[in-house]
Parts: sequence; structure tokens; C-alpha cells
Amino acid sequence: MAEYIYPTRVNDRDPWLKVMLDKWEASNRPRLCFPWILFDVNTISDHSFWLYMYYSYNQSDIPSLKGVIEYRIYVSNWGHSKFDGPDVYRARFHEPGKIWFLCERFEKICKINNEQLGLPDFVHKYNKRLGSTIRNSIPPVVCKAKLKIINSYGEIA
Repeated sequence: MAEYIYPTRVNDRDPWLKVMLDKWEASNRPRLCFPWILFDVNTISDHSFWLYMYYSYNQSDIPSLKGVIEYRIYVSNWGHSKFDGPDVYRARFHEPGKIWFLCERFEKICKINNEQLGLPDFVHKYNKRLGSTIRNSIPPVVCKAKLKIINSYGEIA
């Protein structure tokens, strides 16, 4: 299955990702729709994939989470328009999304030895420098680490 890294941030005043995932789970809806807001993306597959949520070292202010990948989200579809419906939890719909993800599952993850997952646990799918490509895209990657699922919500159809 395809894998990508979504560069983001985590801050004391705005832990948006955890809040979004907690609210999705509390909604009991099977799907989530949320945006990528920075720029248009042309690196993403037309098939379902895992989106690894990377807390940028330079944009995050929680020292223990800088450079960490704490969650991955299973994306079943994506596009330039919002996905909506009674079975969809709508997150950040007020934001001007460049692309929108329709998701069916999230997993809080770590390495099998309970260590945090970070960029060194990934390689770019096309052998490019991951650190460079992550600045201006959602790069395709391969996870080299064996993962442990700490908790999850949703089902993969």
C-alpha cells in the first residue's frame, strides 16, 4: 500500500491533530474529511494510502514531539472538493483547503520496541532526499520500521 508523509505541527496552544482525531472518534462517524491547506499537491496516488502525520521539528513547540510521527491515517479518497455526508465527520471545513482527504481509520503508532517514529524510519519512495521533499510536498515514502499500534479508530473497508 502507498505511504506518504504529511508535514504538520503540534503546539501547546493548537494541538489540532489530536483534537481532530478525538472529535472524529467521539462523533461515532465512520469517515473523516480534512484538508491540506498549504499548496496544491501532485504527488499523491489515486489509490488508498497511509498518511503519516509528521510533526515538523522547526514548527512544533512541544520538545518531546518535535520530529515525531505519532499518528497515521488511512485515506480512502482525496480530491479538490470537500467530502460530505451523514457518515462523514467534517474537520476544518472553514479553512481554504487545496486538497481534501476522506479517511476511514487512524492509528496512534510507535516502533515495535516502543520508541517514537521519526523521519530516519522512512525513505523517499524514489530515493530523493526526504528532508528536502518534505518542505514543498506530501512525499511518497516507505516506512522501514516495524510498527506497534497503540490505539485506533475506524475500519478499513
